Amino acid sequence: MIGKWRTIKFFGIGDFIGDVFDSQYKTGDPAKGGYKDYNLDQEGKGMFWAAVVNPNRKDDPEASKCDKFPFWVENGKTPDVPMAVNARILGEYASDSIALPSTQVSMAPSGTSTVNLPTWIWTPGKQFTEKKVSASLASITSTAVATPVALHLESGSPDATVFPASGNCPINADGSIGEPYAAGKAGQTPPCGVTYGRAGSYSFKASITWHVSWSATNGERGPLPDSIFTTPPQNVTVQEIQSINR
Repeated sequence: MIGKWRTIKFFGIGDFIGDVFDSQYKTGDPAKGGYKDYNLDQEGKGMFWAAVVNPNRKDDPEASKCDKFPFWVENGKTPDVPMAVNARILGEYASDSIALPSTQVSMAPSGTSTVNLPTWIWTPGKQFTEKKVSASLASITSTAVATPVALHLESGSPDATVFPASGNCPINADGSIGEPYAAGKAGQTPPCGVTYGRAGSYSFKASITWHVSWSATNGERGPLPDSIFTTPPQNVTVQEIQSINR
């Protein structure tokens, strides 16, 4: 790293920074917080810690607060400095790296529904299963786990009935939600769906909540904020079936 700094020849800035680092880490006085020959005699017993910005949170106000020069930490110890990476922070970092699927639903009938006839709702894939990502530093490994809870339905109408009555469609064992509509099911109650009681145009939305938690190899664990993914509003037109009586 020092060699790269010295390649910057603009007004001698590279050599100046290189000299500063050398005076701290190569020929520094340990009694004053410096190091001799970059602590090579301590190889395997610890490592230098330095400030690193999480690219997923680079715009957070606290991202630039860690301005401490690199410093030596013995293996198995967590430095007593603000914002030092610990088991929880590793868990948060791991959770940032979990790739959660977007929320998409299929509806039948699609676009236009009929008063008092159920609309079946399901997810086209089977991707709603537990997701895990681990992150390690020194002797600590933290694992973040995201678990899908349910698909919550928002019909957009106070005159609608949702199935189930809670409006929360459970996750099936295979990672799917609901059940695809098929011929012959028109008179059945869908495991996940909605029946509109009045004609009109409504904005339908669905969202999946993921519970997130972390656990570390040192025995620490805890919850993290839920992640909620909502579908873009879908316009549903509900019509009445007109009949003529004589």
